[in-house]
Amino acid sequence: IPPIADFLLTDRRLKRLYLHDNVIGDEGAGCLGRALGGNTTLGVLGLEANRIGDAGVEAFTKGVAGNQTLYLLDLAHNVGITDESFHTLEALLRGSSITYLETDGTSISMENRYSLNRLSDILPQERRMCKGISKKAQVGMNT
Repeated sequence: IPPIADFLLTDRRLKRLYLHDNVIGDEGAGCLGRALGGNTTLGVLGLEANRIGDAGVEAFTKGVAGNQTLYLLDLAHNVGITDESFHTLEALLRGSSITYLETDGTSISMENRYSLNRLSDILPQERRMCKGISKKAQVGMNT
């Protein structure tokens, strides 16, 4: 993972990265999160079936803080991700640019997966509304 993380820190062209079934694990997830914290181009990251658990979600989330380009994160089929990660993933959705989070095939309960999916549906609309209000306020201040 370190070579990929180094690449993410320097490349300004890569928009999508799919790393399905690569046994990235918790440490690799944290490494990718830290690299994405400084990345300004990647929009889609597929981490399906990579033996990521709750510790990996926590490490990834801490690392990716501040990233404003990642909008799709696929964590499907990482059975080590449990309900312990629910609040971390909820905070990630609320505090980042991610608008689509895939958690099917994890060990997160159906109820909590539904809540995360619902949040993914609601937040983009709220963000668009806030941007519209902000633009109107700026126009009002300029007149």
